[in-house]
Amino acid sequence: MNELLELVDDIVLFEDPGILVKKYFLVSNKRNIHLKLDKDKFNLLNELIPYFNGEKCKEDIEEKLEGIYNNPVNLDNAITFFKKFNLFKHQEVENKSKIEFELKGKKIKEFNIEQLSAKKISVIKNIHRFIFIISIISFIYALYLIISSPGTIFQITKETNTFKWSTVAKKEYIYFIIGFFLSVICHELGHIFTAIAQGVAVKSVTITLVYGISPVVYVKYKDLNLNKSTTKIKIILGGVFTNLFFMSIFFIVLNFSSYWLFAALMLVNLGFIFNTLSLMGTTDGYFAVTTIFDIEGLRWNTLKAIGQVLSKRKGISYLFRDIKTISFVIYIIISYLLSFFMLKYYIEIVAKYIKLSSIYMYLLNIGLIIFILGSFVIYTFKFLNSLKKM
Repeated sequence: MNELLELVDDIVLFEDPGILVKKYFLVSNKRNIHLKLDKDKFNLLNELIPYFNGEKCKEDIEEKLEGIYNNPVNLDNAITFFKKFNLFKHQEVENKSKIEFELKGKKIKEFNIEQLSAKKISVIKNIHRFIFIISIISFIYALYLIISSPGTIFQITKETNTFKWSTVAKKEYIYFIIGFFLSVICHELGHIFTAIAQGVAVKSVTITLVYGISPVVYVKYKDLNLNKSTTKIKIILGGVFTNLFFMSIFFIVLNFSSYWLFAALMLVNLGFIFNTLSLMGTTDGYFAVTTIFDIEGLRWNTLKAIGQVLSKRKGISYLFRDIKTISFVIYIIISYLLSFFMLKYYIEIVAKYIKLSSIYMYLLNIGLIIFILGSFVIYTFKFLNSLKKM
């Protein structure tokens, strides 16, 4: 076998039972490739990879494939396919995933946590079980409070309406800031603890500054793509589950104490839930929806198609060339509209809590529209510019 045709040695063909349909993937961690295949291509590559690994000779492969497909199989097409995705050993490429590429920004800090001892993993699993049990109990009790005492929400709202910021002590603002950051940290720990509980190793946690102002936490897992869709969804929604847990706890405590800080932190966690479940960007909601409905890579493909038009390589008709591409464009529109209304609803709740006047509400809504449209335009052009360098 020609050395130039040697494949990277960690290529795995993975069959995922999926949620709605069975899925097929080619995975290479060394090249950060998680490539979705149809069943025929999956079966074809299953026969071809042993040849490129030097385990079978060309004649045997061609004879077997001709018997399966009743037509000669051109190995040059396979070579072109592997080259396209940088899967040959001699190809030198930047080892960066699509998520890292989309979240490109200034790296603030990376924490390597891959080398956890068996004892620590056992402790984390036990903590995860305990939190899960307490969470279910808190969810049920919070629902019980709402159902058994419908006036609870009304009473909390009434007390909120009489709340005055002038009565808040300076140290209470510090408590709020601490509670806010604890909610952020616990969201990420929700992902990490769920992954470890599911037997998926966590490689690192990276804090990146996107656009120079927006801090984003990115968790990198080991062999996540070699796990079933059900496992992935549990890990993806681990952070949201944690925020729901804190919301329930703060609601229960608020029900007995009427302390403004618990109401504020309850709203903070509601905001995290809205943000992570929105479909705008590489959110938890996006990954959960695309995994469930078998449309992984939807955002990436959509932005590439838009990039082709914006760079004038293709005309506007390129976005409407087939049903699949049209669905990509519709997804972008719906995801940004959905994100707008979710954030608008959240802003209205917070604005009512802090007693903003109608003029400020009007300005906030205009600001939200500018933010949604501006983030889309800036992100798309930044994506297009970075795409040229790939």
